[in-house]
Amino acid sequence: MNALCRAVLKCYPRWWRDQHGEEALGLLLDSADARGRVDSRDLLNLALHAVRLRVTNAGPPTLVQGIRNRVSVIAVSLLAAICSTFLIFGEWAPWDPRSSLAASPVGNLTTGSICFAAGLLAAIAMTLGRPTAARCLAAISALSALAIMAPPVEQFADSYGFTRPPGALLAFAAVIGALATIGEPLRPRGSRGLFTLLAAAPSIGTVTVTALTIQPEPWFFYRLPDEVALRVIGGGLVGIALLVVAVVLLIGGSRVWAAALAVNSLPWLMLLSFVPFLGDTSVLPTSGAVLLAMVIAVAMLAGLTAVTLNRRLQPVRNSVARSE
Repeated sequence: MNALCRAVLKCYPRWWRDQHGEEALGLLLDSADARGRVDSRDLLNLALHAVRLRVTNAGPPTLVQGIRNRVSVIAVSLLAAICSTFLIFGEWAPWDPRSSLAASPVGNLTTGSICFAAGLLAAIAMTLGRPTAARCLAAISALSALAIMAPPVEQFADSYGFTRPPGALLAFAAVIGALATIGEPLRPRGSRGLFTLLAAAPSIGTVTVTALTIQPEPWFFYRLPDEVALRVIGGGLVGIALLVVAVVLLIGGSRVWAAALAVNSLPWLMLLSFVPFLGDTSVLPTSGAVLLAMVIAVAMLAGLTAVTLNRRLQPVRNSVARSE
């Protein structure tokens, strides 16, 4: 009986067993002695609670867990930017009946609308304070992006007239979605409005920039070479901006957010490997050096603003923590 109870308690994370293991074992054994046997319902409830703790990453506040949660918050916001852009300009695009090269039974919709919608819903769930739902939706977005590329799924969708976006785009969305699932995208307490604005900022920025590049003639959003090159370069610049902000925050003392931004910058920086140089004026509206300098300057300004706001709000957070 003792061995069975200990076996069930091993389902819990180590930190929980260290803090509550002996107490829980004592309660189980006392209950078993009173009944003359171990109640299977108690064991089942403990096992389900242990699974919930492991799935939700609930645990004592640690530096690693704090970094993982912030990585998830940033990744969900960036995933929303990707998904909103392609939902509006690639899947919906009412101004262009030929944004995809193949006709679709429903407007311009492709199978990519599944993962893009899930990614956008993940960001909405995060801003509403539903981190578990946001994490699950981000996982659905990543997994569906990978599933859409599978030949059997592609053939099945094609039989109904639906195509898919390019595999590279789906794979990149899957990577960002996977980053969003490594922690709990928790909204900071007492700052819902500001948090919502910051979470929506990447989406607002990418949609605005993309809208400014729309041409009156059909542009085949997913496949026109110049547009693809522009988006790859833009993604690489996002990675540089994230890294610059991370450095500024690190200097300012915000180690956790700096580490989270640095981790999120890696997939975007990898896009630069597909661009031999940034000086192609046929794709970029200005020279690569000038554009890079502008991105770094804006990123440094954003980082300095974040450090300043953090220092000003720190006394307020400390007073709230003491009152609790």
